[in-house]
Amino acid sequence: MNRIAANLRRTVPGAVQSVLIATLIGFALSAASLHGQLLPSPGQSLPSFEVASVRHSPLESQGTSFQIAPARFRVLDATVDGLIRFAYDVRSDDQLKKGPRWTSTERFDIDAKIDDSQADATKKLSPSQQIDQYRWMLQSLLLSRFALKVSTQVEVLPVFALEVVRGGPKMTPTVIPPDSQAHPFPSLGGWSRGDVEAHAMTMALLSEELSGNPDIGGRAVIDETGLSGSYDFQLHWTPLTRRSTGSNDAALQGTAQTSPADNADEPLSTALEEQLGLRLSAKKAPVRVLRIDHVERPSPN
Repeated sequence: MNRIAANLRRTVPGAVQSVLIATLIGFALSAASLHGQLLPSPGQSLPSFEVASVRHSPLESQGTSFQIAPARFRVLDATVDGLIRFAYDVRSDDQLKKGPRWTSTERFDIDAKIDDSQADATKKLSPSQQIDQYRWMLQSLLLSRFALKVSTQVEVLPVFALEVVRGGPKMTPTVIPPDSQAHPFPSLGGWSRGDVEAHAMTMALLSEELSGNPDIGGRAVIDETGLSGSYDFQLHWTPLTRRSTGSNDAALQGTAQTSPADNADEPLSTALEEQLGLRLSAKKAPVRVLRIDHVERPSPN
């Protein structure tokens, strides 16, 4: 695999997902006025993989891994709910009305490829357009192999808005060589440990990584920073599962701004503000909620 950049580790309610995305990262919210999923337009023809195998994961597998490289897409140990969340860019549990129980318990491996001409065309797209292409292809696979049918509705839900504090951000703008013709690809390591080293991160991508995190009550996070560039930064906090004192009650009550009892037990919201100059403001916003209307176990390869 040609790994140019990106090692994402993210925590979602009920599971830790290890996400490795090579050469293709930097996606933004897809909805202009509604915060929510990547959805096909009426009559839109979805791109598809040239070949794809879908198998049940071996019992010893641990942790979900998404791997994207030129012309290849692999997923290891993912539930159908996890596949849907990636394919439709679902940001939080509140935005997915789940189907039968097996979609959250049975786990699958996917190994898919696209043809060379399609790979060459994809390389010419921007990073956000590239990742959307792979999302569309996974949607197509879910339709053909899992007989997935979904519908959407709009609900006003509690979310957090990612904003810049007074005084401005404390992150370093990513340096791009003047003669560089390539997009800088983000990298993010150590997320699940609360010990992050980030390079070329956009605020849209940071908002996605924050979304669904149990440290902020599992809410979706929307980017309202107004920052369009990419940044390098370090971020250190104590995940809720490792914190000896304090709680997430403030986040659930409508504010993400808490004060740690001990610096060693700094919550995520405080770390964002003190270390990056960003804050999470509680609000309600219209979001698209995805409902699983029909799904079947995958057809044979």
